[in-house]
Amino acid sequence: MRSFHIKKAAVWLLTLALCVQLLPGLAFAVTQDEIDAVKAEKEAISRQMEEIRERLSGLQSEQTDVLGQRDALNAQKETAEQEIALVEEEIALYDRLVAEKSEELAAALETEQKQLERFRVRVRAMEERGEYSILTVLFEAENYAQMLTALDDISMIMKSDRELADAYEAARREVERVKAEYQQALDEQKTRQAELESEKAALLAQIAEADATLENLADAIAEAEAAYEAERQAEEEAARKITELIEQYEEEQRQKEAKERAKQQQSYNFNGAFGWPVPSKYLITGVYGEDRTSHFHAGIDIDGYGLDGSPIVASAAGTVILAEYYGGYGNCVIIDHGNGYTTLYGHMSGFAVSVGDSVGAGQTIGYLGSTGNSTGTHCHFEIRINGATVDPEAWFSGVPHYNC
Repeated sequence: MRSFHIKKAAVWLLTLALCVQLLPGLAFAVTQDEIDAVKAEKEAISRQMEEIRERLSGLQSEQTDVLGQRDALNAQKETAEQEIALVEEEIALYDRLVAEKSEELAAALETEQKQLERFRVRVRAMEERGEYSILTVLFEAENYAQMLTALDDISMIMKSDRELADAYEAARREVERVKAEYQQALDEQKTRQAELESEKAALLAQIAEADATLENLADAIAEAEAAYEAERQAEEEAARKITELIEQYEEEQRQKEAKERAKQQQSYNFNGAFGWPVPSKYLITGVYGEDRTSHFHAGIDIDGYGLDGSPIVASAAGTVILAEYYGGYGNCVIIDHGNGYTTLYGHMSGFAVSVGDSVGAGQTIGYLGSTGNSTGTHCHFEIRINGATVDPEAWFSGVPHYNC
């Protein structure tokens, strides 16, 4: 990013330098090299903008990838949390099962204890009365049937006691089994829960890292966007400066050309010598000074019958000051020869010069035609001195006339 700021500073320094050059009152001439240099800098800025645009695209793509990664991590974390919740629920079920088994064991122990206590009470009572002796029971029996009955009673008591003891032992073993199963499940679930908690912690760390990456990317994107905006403004400023430089350059060129034209006009040092303007025909069909009812004829007409499109040439060197359709003159060219002399060529079919052109004597300036107030192909030719018309025949004695 440092390179962006360096280039940005360079651009603004260049802009400042250009602004100083263009300050009013400072008569620094603009050169094409300066314009080319600013154009080159603008192109460099455009390339830099493209690089920033590509970097922005890469950062935004990376941001999208990290967002997807974070969403996947969040989903994975939620799954782990659900799995942990299920494990905890399973452990709770085992806890309830063990509690139930513990209650069953407690009930069985209580029943066994009661039975044992009753048995002990009876045995102590028999011992105290001296009745608890199989031999006593046998000898006290009056007959065999009584003896069998006594033995049956003793057997039932012993059987009841054994059943009670067996029930107690079975309950005890069941409790031990349930406890063992519970302990194994509890150990497994605790191990699994620890693994899941570790996995969850790792996922949270990855999510935090992804969030930090996203924050860094957001900062990088913001910085790149700011750099891009600065480059865009610099490009606009450079484009504006290019326009200003070109406009100033063109204005300076126009002023230079105007000075050159003025200099050329002043340097003609015209001596009053004019050449014939229609090389293809030497025939005057209209003389200077004719009263043509609607206007005074301010020049001579040179015949061009059958010669449409033939060249009309400059009568002397000078600068073209008019080349356009000019009222009754039709397509008309006026040339300034300096020292107050001008010539006019009218009714042409087309132009060979433009305003501002410097022409030499005998150079083609247009073509014979019949535009404007004209009844046939010819060239209306005028000579003016300080704006006043004079008779061109003063320069062309001996040219034949027709019907005039």
